[in-house]
Amino acid sequence: MIASTQSAAVARMLPLWRFAVVSHLTIQASDGDQRAPEAVRRTRPHWTEGADHDRGLETMTVTDLSSRSVPELVEQFRILALAKNEALESDQDARYKRLYWKLNAVQQELRSRAGDQRRALAELYDHPNPQVRLDAAMATLVVLPDRARAAPRMIIDRDEFPQAADAGFTLDDLDEGRFVPE
Repeated sequence: MIASTQSAAVARMLPLWRFAVVSHLTIQASDGDQRAPEAVRRTRPHWTEGADHDRGLETMTVTDLSSRSVPELVEQFRILALAKNEALESDQDARYKRLYWKLNAVQQELRSRAGDQRRALAELYDHPNPQVRLDAAMATLVVLPDRARAAPRMIIDRDEFPQAADAGFTLDDLDEGRFVPE
């Protein structure tokens, strides 16, 4: 199996509504091939230059993350998820993808902290924005599986589209073993 935690190539192949789950997918090629192309093996995002031209709040670098506290990372995650929702609603695909990788970097930084601090994102399960709840749930499926599954279920029950579609597919994929969180 090819784990696609940092795969820009795989992300570009998936429709936008499935893009939110790319960092958690485990992919098996249809012909059984288990070799990963170079883009899949890449381990660092390419946005570390610093400034983002569209919003100051979205600006961060990898070194910024390592110097931040867990509460600051949770706040950065919230800000990025809100910006990602804004990009989704206004059909700004390039911005959406940049924000996806930034959210992934925050998640990976929390994961690298002692005791896997992704569980700190659980405070976002009750956020009023469905994209924030969905992103937090996706990031915590490994560390808080039962609680993390409840957030997408709530999005579905409230018919909060387009996130409800992604949440439904995610839960189906989890149930059927096609989606294995890392």
